[in-house]
Amino acid sequence: MKKKFFFVIIFSLILISMSFIIKAKEGATITGKATNQVRMNIIVTNAPPALTILSPENTTYTTNTSILLNYSTTGNNVWYNLNNFSNTTLTKPIYFNTSEGSHILHLYANNSFGESTKNVVFFINLSAEETPVQPSPPPSGGDGGRMTGKSIKNFEIDKDKIQISLKQGETQSQKITIKNTESKTQTFTLSSNLKEFIKIDQKSFTLNPEKEKIITIDFIAREETPPNLYLGNIFINNQDQTKEILLTIEVESKKAFFDVEITIPEKYREISCGEEILFEVEIFNLGETKKVDTTIEYLIMDKKGNIIIEESETKAIETSLEVLKTIRLPTNIPSESYVVYVRAKYNGDIASSTKEFKLNNNCLILQNAKIIIYGLIILAIILLLTTLVLLRKVFKKTNKKKTFK
Repeated sequence: MKKKFFFVIIFSLILISMSFIIKAKEGATITGKATNQVRMNIIVTNAPPALTILSPENTTYTTNTSILLNYSTTGNNVWYNLNNFSNTTLTKPIYFNTSEGSHILHLYANNSFGESTKNVVFFINLSAEETPVQPSPPPSGGDGGRMTGKSIKNFEIDKDKIQISLKQGETQSQKITIKNTESKTQTFTLSSNLKEFIKIDQKSFTLNPEKEKIITIDFIAREETPPNLYLGNIFINNQDQTKEILLTIEVESKKAFFDVEITIPEKYREISCGEEILFEVEIFNLGETKKVDTTIEYLIMDKKGNIIIEESETKAIETSLEVLKTIRLPTNIPSESYVVYVRAKYNGDIASSTKEFKLNNNCLILQNAKIIIYGLIILAIILLLTTLVLLRKVFKKTNKKKTFK
C-alpha cells in the first residue's frame, strides 16, 4: 500500500507539472530565483538548413586551377555561383578554376522550411608568393551596404538601396557615388544579378586615395518584360571586400489603366513576426470611364523575391478605390526587411506599387521562447512515459511476489 501511495503521488506531481507547462503562453512573465539549472540541447528541424563554406577561404591563391569548393550543410538542395554569374547545382565537393583577381563565391542551400546563403571573397595572384590573408568574420553592418571578407571600411557608397518603377519599354537612370577612403589607389568592379534590367556605364575603374567617382546606372524595362516585381543587387567589389545595393525594380504594363499607391502608417513600418501589417491602398482609374471589375493582389515578399504571403480579391472600380488591408505575418520568418507589393489587374494589363517594412528582433526572441516551451513539453511527456514504464515494472514485480506467496 505504501508503494502504491508513493507512485500515485509521483504521478499526480507529473500531471500538475505538465498542466503548468501547457498553460504557459507567449508573453508570460516568470519571476523568482531558479533553484536548479537544466542544460538541454534541442535540435530544431523547422528552420532553414545549416550551411558552412569550408573552401575556398578568404585568402590569396597563387594558382587558378584545382581550387576546392567544399561545404557542409543539412539542406536538401545545394547550388553556387561565382561572381554572380549563372547558378550551378552541387551534389558533392568539386574543383574549379578561375581567372586572376578578386572573386566572390555565393553558396546556397534549401529545405522545405527556407533557404540559407553564405559567401566568401578570395583572390588569385599568379605573380606573388602565397601569403594567406587570415579570414575574419563579416561585420554586423557596413557603410552603405553589406560587407563580406575582411572587416575593414576602405570605401564608401552613398546608398544601400535603389527602388525603381518602370513601364514596359521605359528607361530611367540613377547615380551612385563611390569614395576611396584608403590611403592607396584601389581598383573597383561593379556587377549585378539583374543584368537584363541594368546597364552600368563603367564596370571597372581605379580611384586614387580620398577620391570619389559617380557611376550612372540605366534601368531598362523592355517591351516584352512581364509586369512583376524584380529584386536583386548591385555588387561593388575591391580586392578586400564586397558591398551590396539592394535593387527593387517594379515593372508595370505599358498602357496601365490604373495608378496604385500604398501607404504604411508609421506604427506598422517596424513590427514583430506574428503581428498584423496594416496598409492603405489607393487605386485610381486612369482609362475606363465606367465601373470595371478589377483583380487586386496583395503580396508580402522577402528581399530575395520569395513570396511569403499572397492574397487576392475582386473589386469594382469606377473613378477610385481605397482599401485598408491587414495581413497577419508568420511567426517563423527572419527579422529583416520585407516588401508589400500590390498589383491591380484589368483586361490583361497590370499596375502596381511597393512599400518596404521591417521585422524587429523580437521575432528571434519569440522563436527561442517557443523552442523552450516545446522542449519542456517534450521533456514532460518523456518523463511521464518513463514513469509509466517504471510503474508497470514495479507492479509486475509486486504481482509476482504475491503469486509466489
